[in-house]
Amino acid sequence: MIERGSGRIINVASGAGTQAYTNMSAYVAGKTALIRLSEQIAVEAAPYGVTAFAITPGIVRTAAVERARRHIPAIQKMLDDGLESPPEAVTGMIRFIASGEADSLSGGVIALNDDYRKLVANAESRKLRLC
Repeated sequence: MIERGSGRIINVASGAGTQAYTNMSAYVAGKTALIRLSEQIAVEAAPYGVTAFAITPGIVRTAAVERARRHIPAIQKMLDDGLESPPEAVTGMIRFIASGEADSLSGGVIALNDDYRKLVANAESRKLRLC
């Protein structure tokens, strides 16, 4: 990416990287670290045209979620409350970021329920006012 002078790194973090959950200390610590790593990559790679993002896709029904729901009540509650994220919505978010339209958000955490276009418009208008 550095040699090419462009690239996008999209790390799959979690809302668990932004708050504490009972019985999930290793997962929470790992996702928090991934968010910070994404921020740091964005800062260090920016001069080379490389952007980095952390995304929080919500709870997607995967094999890991199916195993975890049996012994982590918070996961079962999210599923019971209908908070499951459709895989198509997650891939749509990733495609949007990978297209380059979200480059002004590099270093940020983007959640599935964010209004991506509005975030980009706000970031670009702040940039214009600072120049």
